[in-house]
Amino acid sequence: MTSLFHLPDWISLVLIWSIWSIVPFSWSIVILRVFGILKTSNPSSSLNSNLFYILPLLEVVFSIYQFYSILIIQSKSNKNLIHHPIDFIRSTFEQALANHLPVQSSFFDSENPNQNAQGFQSFPFDHPIAIEFRSHQALWFKNCDWNDIKRDNMIEWLAWSLLDLKPNQIFAKHNQIDLQKSQSDLLFHALDLIEKRAGCKFKSGYNPKLSNQSIRLSIDPIQFQFRPFAFYLFSSLSTLWVKNNLIKTGFKYLQCTKRSNDGLKYLIRKPSNWNHLNIHQRPRPIIIFHGLAFGLLQYYVLMNYLAHSTWAKKRPIIIAIQPSISQEIFSSQHLKPLKKESLTADILQLIEGEGFDKTGIDLFGHSKGSIVVGWLVKALSEKKIIKRICLVDPVCFCLWEPHVCYNFLYSKPKNGIERLIRYFLSSELGIANDIQKNFDWITNVLWPSEIRNCFENEQDFQNNVKVILAEEDSILNANRVKDYLVENGMKLKLIKAKKGHYQDISDQENGGIVFLEGYRHGQSLIESASTVGFKQVKNWFEFDK
Repeated sequence: MTSLFHLPDWISLVLIWSIWSIVPFSWSIVILRVFGILKTSNPSSSLNSNLFYILPLLEVVFSIYQFYSILIIQSKSNKNLIHHPIDFIRSTFEQALANHLPVQSSFFDSENPNQNAQGFQSFPFDHPIAIEFRSHQALWFKNCDWNDIKRDNMIEWLAWSLLDLKPNQIFAKHNQIDLQKSQSDLLFHALDLIEKRAGCKFKSGYNPKLSNQSIRLSIDPIQFQFRPFAFYLFSSLSTLWVKNNLIKTGFKYLQCTKRSNDGLKYLIRKPSNWNHLNIHQRPRPIIIFHGLAFGLLQYYVLMNYLAHSTWAKKRPIIIAIQPSISQEIFSSQHLKPLKKESLTADILQLIEGEGFDKTGIDLFGHSKGSIVVGWLVKALSEKKIIKRICLVDPVCFCLWEPHVCYNFLYSKPKNGIERLIRYFLSSELGIANDIQKNFDWITNVLWPSEIRNCFENEQDFQNNVKVILAEEDSILNANRVKDYLVENGMKLKLIKAKKGHYQDISDQENGGIVFLEGYRHGQSLIESASTVGFKQVKNWFEFDK
């Protein structure tokens, strides 16, 4: 499986084309048959000839369904997202812009969160911090020249990023006057902050050349590509196979139904004697959240490890299933992802119903699964029941920066694995709907201080939070995330584990940042269980005080 991450371009292109071409080929067959151009000698009696027509016809019907679905999804625009209070948006944006600054910088005064824009210092144009900020911020305009961005272009982008609106929706005359003023004041305040952070003022006006370059995730056309019914059939059957393998090892496939009949589905295995043990003797449960995936087959190595490991049979293991990001098209949740409030309510039902609130829980999240972990961190911080956290390739940090959004959806793929990610994940119907129409960065961003609040003291935070980053991650900017976490107090316990040379953590704990040299997004979970990356995952799972 390791070679998957280093495929030559031509192999990835052949693989993608061989699957993509099934749909246009099927349309060609059906059209030729309809117009009588393509005939068989005895179509009524030949099974092969009938299948040669029925299977393409099935693909045609399915492609029409996909086209109809994408039209419905596109028309929903920004109706699915949460609209936050203006003061909360303002403080969140100020907090975001205050990151990646030296401690001595007075750009943001944390003791005066209600200050106006005049309370922020402007950097000189040639200051390294201003130069770095402009280079990253330009990615929101598909890496254009900073000087091409004019004032109204930035206002257009800010209207989306802060309010999920277009400027004309904010400045329209029929809007409520008070709401209109508060929204416009927010935009101009944010614009002023960006100008001070960038060390320069924007030129007045609007650059029409950037009208299609400003990234506005929920407003932009859906990044979608057709795929054949056979593709989804294989994905669904492989997921079913993985689930059945887990069930054979003692897992049960259940669903939270207290809130809704269509609540969270999950796999759970709990030792038979767990409920009979004294509370202090019960091993803590681990709740696992997967990321964007080609079904659970993508996580086969992890699932097989959890199913058969001796330690895992002694602890409750819960695997949350998210059909909207795992291409389970036959699920009712494929195009209806659970929102933050719904999913956290279901998890709370699960925790309390199983008695896990008495023992505490450990949380594991990969990629987009780290966002769900973040939701639970916020929801459960006061209860102090989260005891350990592991985030692998986390996309929950620094979401105000463009890297995750730009790299996953808008950048030009540079190698084979990036092409595979773009076709098999980014442009899939359910994932496109989840990411582009149901993704709210203000809700999804996780601050290190919020993780800290889950624990009783700083030592518990340092020892019980582990973040695993891949140096060559093509989705998130691993180096910036690493630096950001270090700036916020996390320690580097292991750096550059390279080519099978495994370096043990220097102390008795299992927290801190692990930075895997030469690794790519997902590689530490997808490749062989004997590799350096997966050993780091195993270390966290098997570590027990």
